[in-house]
Amino acid sequence: MGLVTVSIAVSARNRRRNQRAARPVLHFVMGGEEYEAKDWSLGGFAATKPGAADLGTGDPIRITAVLLPDGSCERLDIKARIVRAPPQAAEVAVEFLVLDDKAFRLLERHLVRRRP
Repeated sequence: MGLVTVSIAVSARNRRRNQRAARPVLHFVMGGEEYEAKDWSLGGFAATKPGAADLGTGDPIRITAVLLPDGSCERLDIKARIVRAPPQAAEVAVEFLVLDDKAFRLLERHLVRRRP
């Protein structure tokens, strides 16, 4: 019996460039509010938070800090934009537009640590 292969086309828009992580849990501070990431990557994060409905898709935003699992706070300046913020929903998805070296190293270090 022969091998059957199936090709599934995935548009570039829907394909993730970066692997997502749910652990360790990171909290991102943007607009003066703290958002607990449900999942995150080097490309952005998704979070659930009451009040997130005030954010609109396409809105530019700055992430000013990341609260780490050990309770420490790293001050950052990450330019980002809201890519999903359904009306009347307490969820938001954020895409990082510019990661400086400090932010990249911080996130990469936590991605590497979570791997066995």
